[in-house]
Amino acid sequence: YTDAFDELGGVYQTHPASGMIFKGYQFTEWGQFKKIITELANIVPDIRFIGWDMAHTKDGWTVVEGNENCYVIAKQMIIDKGMRNIFEELMADMDLYI
Repeated sequence: YTDAFDELGGVYQTHPASGMIFKGYQFTEWGQFKKIITELANIVPDIRFIGWDMAHTKDGWTVVEGNENCYVIAKQMIIDKGMRNIFEELMADMDLYI
């Protein structure tokens, strides 16, 4: 969809190690990804908002970690648009926004 970004605002057209072009790349096994995330969410149903770090390897998707304090800023960086109203609506729907 876009180039890649780092947490310092750097923009990358290609992956620095592999040379893979980010824009237009489509992950394979997307169904497997969604299945894993759904299974993980069902393991910890009381935690309503988790940022899952996932890696796609030669053997498929693997879980790196789950973060309770994930970077919602990243999505906004990628599309170059603020999304506060969308995040507030999601959190209100999950009874998280105070």
